[in-house]
Amino acid sequence: MIDMLVETTSFSFLSMIDSFYSYWMRRKTMKIRPVPLFTSLVLITVLLLPALPVAASTEPTADDLKGAVELPAKLKPLPEASKKTDELQKKFNEMKEQPSNEEGKYKASSIYPDIFPEYEPNDSMEWADWVPFGSMGMGVFDTYEDLDFYQMDLPSSGDIEIVTVSNEYADHIVPVALLIKPNGEFMEILNLEGYIDEGVKLIYETIEGVSSGTYYVVVFNAEDDYDPDEPYLFDVYYTSEAPSITFPDVEGTWAEPFVNYMVEQDLMNGYPDGTFGLNKRITRAEAAAVLARELELYPQKSDFRDVSQSHWAYEYIGAMENAGILSGYKDGTFRPNAYLSREEMAALLVKAYFLEGRSRVQFSDVSPSRWSYPYIQNLVANEIVNGYPDGTFKPMESIKRGEFAAMMARLLSYEF
Repeated sequence: MIDMLVETTSFSFLSMIDSFYSYWMRRKTMKIRPVPLFTSLVLITVLLLPALPVAASTEPTADDLKGAVELPAKLKPLPEASKKTDELQKKFNEMKEQPSNEEGKYKASSIYPDIFPEYEPNDSMEWADWVPFGSMGMGVFDTYEDLDFYQMDLPSSGDIEIVTVSNEYADHIVPVALLIKPNGEFMEILNLEGYIDEGVKLIYETIEGVSSGTYYVVVFNAEDDYDPDEPYLFDVYYTSEAPSITFPDVEGTWAEPFVNYMVEQDLMNGYPDGTFGLNKRITRAEAAAVLARELELYPQKSDFRDVSQSHWAYEYIGAMENAGILSGYKDGTFRPNAYLSREEMAALLVKAYFLEGRSRVQFSDVSPSRWSYPYIQNLVANEIVNGYPDGTFKPMESIKRGEFAAMMARLLSYEF
């Protein structure tokens, strides 16, 4: 591949590509000793990634990405398979043996609910598909220029590895993934290696110093070709022990153990400023996303007229809707950005987890004729929620993130 060093430090990305092209045209007549393959790979990756566009309005094209990362001409045998690699290979091999549906998508969810397939169009950050951290993304390259964007929340700071896997004998595809911040800035790849093992191709990329927060994984085909019949999988995980997360607005409060539990389970995250937002109200879309991830529901299309396909929680809301756990309003809307009330939360949890029971506790502001009465009684009977000292439940009051974390933690763990 490319075996040269770039000496200049201030040039455009396109000029770099032109330089590499010119180098290739001269290389036939040059008598130089090439830099070792993987040394070249690391150097080129480090040099090129900072030159990629950093604004969302100038998102890279497939050609940009193909020029930014160089792969070895021949992949090496995998020296030792880790537990993660074994799991990824197993899931990939079983997935690709399944028949595809009418849209050409593999029915991976029938085997593994933690595999999230792409839904085209997903060729930009605006149209990115959601993949919860701890789950795997799956897609195919429909065209030479196909880019697949996936949105993912990383729960903590640390070093991560992104692994893509595809069929060893699929000569037309080599899926490669890059990590992008919401502002369009690419995270620098420290190391990139390629292997083959038991019929699959594995591309490993190491990225250091990643902070918690929302990121985008963009997967592109490093080959100048495509094959819509050959799928790929990718996985993101931490390579080092991530430090424990503490939030200044949570530490020492009544909610600390509940919040810590939800964060450790990768179900809730903090904000970029380092806070959890303990007293911030949670939206209906945010609650739907947490529940859908915890229940490992298969992503579905939403029929609510106010939830567009570009909404970040579109597939979560659709999954909860199709599972019969949540419903919208009479006008056909879901109101994803509206705040979730305490009585709505009670109904969600009872439906989602098939809770049973009836409490003898009566609240002065929840009459037996109220629609939420049986749900609230059920939740109280299961010791998931209580009322207020004045004997009220305040059913229409918006639920806060700390309260939401406490309810979920009590429901999911015997520890509380």
